[in-house]
Amino acid sequence: VQILAEYFQVQIVVVDTVSGCSTIFGEALNFPSRMVLIYDGIHYDALYYSAPDGTTQTVHPTSDSSILEKAKVTAEEAKAAHNYTDTGGFTLKCLVCGFRMKGETEAQKHAKTTSHTNFSEV
Repeated sequence: VQILAEYFQVQIVVVDTVSGCSTIFGEALNFPSRMVLIYDGIHYDALYYSAPDGTTQTVHPTSDSSILEKAKVTAEEAKAAHNYTDTGGFTLKCLVCGFRMKGETEAQKHAKTTSHTNFSEV
């Protein structure tokens, strides 16, 4: 993410849905703009503002700290709605043999020993 912040010359704030922690990339470079990403355990989704005229805004001035509070609230709402993936604790089922396992580590072990790579979250 740091590389993207430097390349696009924008501060990127990542808010983790589960922990609520924020990590700021490009903060020391004093970019005039920032964007916020919400991390759900697997994916990063851009936080955006929908204006009444139908336009959307994903890049905000770094002087506007209200976007950080909105990001925190969005992450809290996502956590309360269980809109995240716990890669260490989720239960998976192998769609090839039906074996059930817990977490990414067990899935990787099963894939390595069986060559099965088709899983579904239970």
